[in-house]
Amino acid sequence: MKFLSSIVLLHLALYVQWVQAQGFIKGVVYEDRNYNRQWDKGEPGVPHVAVSNGWEVVQTNSKGQYKIRLRDNEPVFVIKPSGYQVPMDENHLPQFYHLNSTVSHQLKYDTPEVSPLKGKETNFALNAMENQDALRVLVIGDPQVSIQDDVNHLAKVLVEDVAYEKYDFAIVLGDLAFDELDIYQSYKETAGALGVPVYNVIGNHDLNVDASEDVFTDDTFEKHFGPSNYAFTFGNTHFIVIKNFQLTDQGVPGVISEEVLEFVKNDLQFVPEDHKVVLAMHYPFEDVANTGALLEIVHQKHQAISLAGHTHTNFQSFLPVDNANQKEHHQLVAGASCGSWWQGEHDFFGTPLAVMHCGAPKGYWFLDVVGDEYQFQFKAAGFPKSSQMHIWVPEWYDWDKKMNLPERHSRDTVKVNFYPGSERSTVSMRVDEGPWQPLQYQPGKDPYYQRLMRLQERGVYPTKTASKLGGSRDSRHLWVGTLPPDTPPGVHVIEVMASDPYSGTAKAKRVIRVYPQAELKQKYKQMKTEEQ
Repeated sequence: MKFLSSIVLLHLALYVQWVQAQGFIKGVVYEDRNYNRQWDKGEPGVPHVAVSNGWEVVQTNSKGQYKIRLRDNEPVFVIKPSGYQVPMDENHLPQFYHLNSTVSHQLKYDTPEVSPLKGKETNFALNAMENQDALRVLVIGDPQVSIQDDVNHLAKVLVEDVAYEKYDFAIVLGDLAFDELDIYQSYKETAGALGVPVYNVIGNHDLNVDASEDVFTDDTFEKHFGPSNYAFTFGNTHFIVIKNFQLTDQGVPGVISEEVLEFVKNDLQFVPEDHKVVLAMHYPFEDVANTGALLEIVHQKHQAISLAGHTHTNFQSFLPVDNANQKEHHQLVAGASCGSWWQGEHDFFGTPLAVMHCGAPKGYWFLDVVGDEYQFQFKAAGFPKSSQMHIWVPEWYDWDKKMNLPERHSRDTVKVNFYPGSERSTVSMRVDEGPWQPLQYQPGKDPYYQRLMRLQERGVYPTKTASKLGGSRDSRHLWVGTLPPDTPPGVHVIEVMASDPYSGTAKAKRVIRVYPQAELKQKYKQMKTEEQ
């Protein structure tokens, strides 16, 4: 806690310094009717649009004019209002900011050229667009690319997989890179092939770790993508993107700086109370020390949910909120588009298995917002939309007998991994169209992932062109049941129905073979003989 207090005091001290030392910057937010990104004669200013320096937020006057303090090495940006779009570059990156690089310094990866805004009129272009009541967002967890191979994989599992879907924009929840920040250009070009605006969140692997001061740790990210804290509005949904960690000598702990808290507070003063707020960040709230401080600000007047990445697992969580506006905060942790860091055996197309630690396939999500209602949908890359779960039961292996469970283990256990599920989901099964029986929510290790771990321990995997999968973690979307005790030997069909209040319903079937006890006993006896 001393460390966190020091961070807060440091940011307060920096705030005092720049308030005393900096002047102001001014300009116009205008409607760019001819799309040339220049304020031309006859193009009107847009009133009541928010502009920020990453701490303070002001609104334009009736003529679209603004004036705000200028901060060293901090961008100035417009907060896109509903009914407008900001210009895009050739890679569909939103151009809503102006960098203000005032200090020359050398880092391993490219940084913004020194180009101070002081003394310059700084304008922002907006393009009018039809306002929308319904919104669909492509939500992407950690791409975490470090070499071109990874970018090629991302093109297959994301850009090609989503090619015929309709959505309004994409948001990538951090760890765009895996420390090798010179991959950004290739990443941008590939993500740009989505053909929609792509908003990016900074992750702990997107930092300039060789920076001497915290203010410079985001420099390469900012050069390519803009500020690490910003906001924008589509329809009646307001998105706030934040950096919720700090680089220190001890690592990269989760903490929300005083600067970010002030930015969120100042931003929300101009957001209508009937707008839903969506927080987008890299670390889940469970990994952030002062989560409560942010939620207290956000939920004073607004309904809000949040999106996060970082864990390479899917899960939903519900955090208590102590105010009359909302009793809990719903968080979606959207896994990783890279799965487990592009590791594992490669398929026919050269793409790694890279299953996530929770047993869910690598993939992505959609967020659908209509009025006050919202829904999430998980899409496993390379699978049909209907693939929302897998069903595990013990099987007998004649070829690779080492994969068989020990004889003492029960063989009537059924486990279901419902990829988008949570403790609020309901999962039931039946055998051969018999009566439905509820399954028990029981977080734990995914059995198929554990099987891969056993194969790795035996040296079966990885092969020469692949890399090992990381260790399994508890899945927070696992259910357990047993076969009915009167299930006779033979082939049977297990059917599973799953329902989640925020991700809908799904179903799946699994064909199994039940062996007579005498036959199974003989199989185990033969296996022991072969092992001797």
